[in-house]
Amino acid sequence: MLAVNPTEGYACLVTVTLTNENIRMEIEKPGTGYLSPRFDQTMKITRLFFRNIRMSSSEYPDGGDLKTAGRGFFSEFSIDKPPGFSETPLGGWFHKIGVGTVKKEFSEYSPFRNAETQFYPFTWQHDGQSIRSSYESSVLNGYAHRLEKRLSLHGDGFEILTSLSNTGEKELTTSEYNHNFAACNGRSVGPGYRLEFDFPLNTGQFIEYVDPDGIVRFGENVVTFDPGNTVPFFFTNLCPSEGMPAGWTLRCSKEKISIREEGDFTVSKVNLWGWKHVISPELFFQIELKPGESRDWRRRYVFSAGD
Repeated sequence: MLAVNPTEGYACLVTVTLTNENIRMEIEKPGTGYLSPRFDQTMKITRLFFRNIRMSSSEYPDGGDLKTAGRGFFSEFSIDKPPGFSETPLGGWFHKIGVGTVKKEFSEYSPFRNAETQFYPFTWQHDGQSIRSSYESSVLNGYAHRLEKRLSLHGDGFEILTSLSNTGEKELTTSEYNHNFAACNGRSVGPGYRLEFDFPLNTGQFIEYVDPDGIVRFGENVVTFDPGNTVPFFFTNLCPSEGMPAGWTLRCSKEKISIREEGDFTVSKVNLWGWKHVISPELFFQIELKPGESRDWRRRYVFSAGD
């Protein structure tokens, strides 16, 4: 396994490009580029273009550091607390699904901290239209798992099929979401964007509400934006209850282009994060697996012109 301290250095960047008549996307190979122990290494979509218009952005306005900053369409497991973290003593190691085993350097878990990481033994195959990535972890504190992902292009977008298996001795409880660093042609956040969800929004019981510039406006199932955003905004608990359909659409009025994500699962939580350059709706999927159990799910992205 590749052992890396993300604060000290990173392996050479290796990317693969998938293309069709509408889509061009760049994907980083596991163990290169971004190496912090937060986002899933198996399918790091760093940049995406629809009909030569860039539809992805980054965590920071200037792009940030390649080895620590999110960008494009990155997924993450167990943002709240990875399986086995509580049982692990300080100085011990715990699993971060999609990444590797991570050294426990603090008593409280935070996905935003860097730590020494031993990456899983990823396999990775690709052609011009698809990528497959997988690994099987070792057993650690009674926890073990196998993760498989397949990304495939279709005419107007792409699809990610994920399969997670519990190969350990203990029940595996986790969550997964895609941190969609979405934008249209580098356009600033403001009236040119409209975000629509497939369900009514829970606007009265936010668990966390951060909007210092006061630019975010909520409708029944629509979010709009005023100009003048200078600092990040964040809202959690947007979904009124579990069991809602997984889907959202971001419309860009100037370019008349839309981005849509939909899943074949019901959402357990919905967050919204953004800054002056990016809008990130997040659909969470809760997963509970007994030893020997597996679960498959899909996320599909569709890009449209003329909306």
